[in-house]
Amino acid sequence: MGKLTASTGQIRHHEGPCIAAFDDKELVGTEDLTQETRWPLFSAAAVDRAVRAVLSGQPHPWSAEGELALLAFTDLAALLIASMMRGQQQSELAAQLQTALDSRTVIEQAKGVLIGQQGMSPRAAYELLRARARSRRRKLSAVSADVVRSAANSG
Repeated sequence: MGKLTASTGQIRHHEGPCIAAFDDKELVGTEDLTQETRWPLFSAAAVDRAVRAVLSGQPHPWSAEGELALLAFTDLAALLIASMMRGQQQSELAAQLQTALDSRTVIEQAKGVLIGQQGMSPRAAYELLRARARSRRRKLSAVSADVVRSAANSG
């Protein structure tokens, strides 16, 4: 369904607080869209996207100062949103790097097990693990974890 904004969701569903405020020329809102019965389609779509409360007012002319304040606010909001997105991307990258590090650790442990058990070189141990992963169509880290677990259970 894509992203829902207050206006596009209300236009799509032909209902909502902005449309009601425009039609009735008065402030319209609700504290909990899960309990709202005036706009069932809009309310359901908004709640699905974690929007629970809304407030809409009647249209009014903006002064030059008001427009400047609104522009400053929207710039600040855009910067905040961009910062949050960047933070989320950095968190996702950190999680990916941690997963890669954890994967590398278990591979190195499995190589150590094979070197100790079979007296092979680190390169040969890695090639054996890689060949097992390919033949079993599994991730190298999963095959390595099996080798480490097996050694821990037998030792």
